[in-house]
Amino acid sequence: MKVKKSPYATKLVDISKESSASLNYRVRRAICDSLERRYPIDIYNISQMTGIARQTLYNDNEIRTLIEYYKEYCQHRLDSYKGESEKDAKERMKKLRFLADMPSLQGMEPVMDELIEENHKLNVQYMKLQTKIFALENGIEIED
Repeated sequence: MKVKKSPYATKLVDISKESSASLNYRVRRAICDSLERRYPIDIYNISQMTGIARQTLYNDNEIRTLIEYYKEYCQHRLDSYKGESEKDAKERMKKLRFLADMPSLQGMEPVMDELIEENHKLNVQYMKLQTKIFALENGIEIED
């Protein structure tokens, strides 16, 4: 007598056999898409976008590090640095406000905004190229 497997069990086995490189590639593509669309990047959102379980993302050191790096990149703000005390943050912001009130810097705001936007575009392009290189090195078909 042959036991028929549930289609759900078969799908779980197929997913579990997916290679680490393939998972990594899917995460990289999700990060690229998030960067382009300016979506927040974190374990939960990447898990939702890729369909990969959050625990799988947490357990893979390389993937988790990549997500955390781009999460920090997207959340980088002038008002807080890791490990900085609240007093130091207030003092730094006070100095920054003083500098921002200077007429010479106020005139540079449009240029600074353009440079920030250009930096973001370059980071998106860089991540896309890294993802393509990763796919080629690991024999993964590239989606365009």
